[in-house]
Amino acid sequence: ERGIRNIKKCGKPFLGERLAGCEQYSLKTGVGSESHSPLRIPAQRLDYNPTFVSNGQCYTSAIMTLLDSILLGALEGFTEFLPISSTGHLILASELLGLPATEFLKSFQIAVQLGAIAAVVILYWRSFLDIGMLKKLFVAFLPTGLVGFLVYPYVKGYLLGNSMVVVISLFVGGIALIVFELLHKEREDAPLDAKSITYKQAILVGLFQSIAIIPGVSRSAATIVGGLLAGM
Repeated sequence: ERGIRNIKKCGKPFLGERLAGCEQYSLKTGVGSESHSPLRIPAQRLDYNPTFVSNGQCYTSAIMTLLDSILLGALEGFTEFLPISSTGHLILASELLGLPATEFLKSFQIAVQLGAIAAVVILYWRSFLDIGMLKKLFVAFLPTGLVGFLVYPYVKGYLLGNSMVVVISLFVGGIALIVFELLHKEREDAPLDAKSITYKQAILVGLFQSIAIIPGVSRSAATIVGGLLAGM
């Protein structure tokens, strides 16, 4: 990845043991070389191809199985509409399953969310026939779309697959939700249906949703907090 060269091949490892023949590997980045300790990887996750380096760790190529994809898809469906960050849980679950943070896995973690989007479209399809609603959805989408366009390479390259970012985000987000719940008082004149939402409220919700581009920050939680602060 990104010009990494001169990586030694590993022999067939055993479960829970160090990678045979990979006591040291050379990581040449063009600036210099570094040596790192090998990483323990469950034997059943490997196809014994040459190693590669991802996030500074030594891996042997692992294949995502059909069962892995089903488990991750089910987790996405269960967590998408709860204020607990589906992307964050996908990253942590992938690590527990022994899947290395490859470009394919990062793309999968993004693409698998299309199922939840499709569910919303099917459930609320009548709302999408309302031109006024579509305009407000577009206004709410603009902040997230703009932020995503500007920082997407950085997010996919450095944040997706970073379990430490996820853990910190989940911890801080959980505390923020508890504090918000204790302090917030809902307005009596808050709109009761989506048609009553103003464009100002829609763009504020969109601004809060853009924070969720950070893995571990829940889109549901961000939009709920943004909507409540906007007087919805």
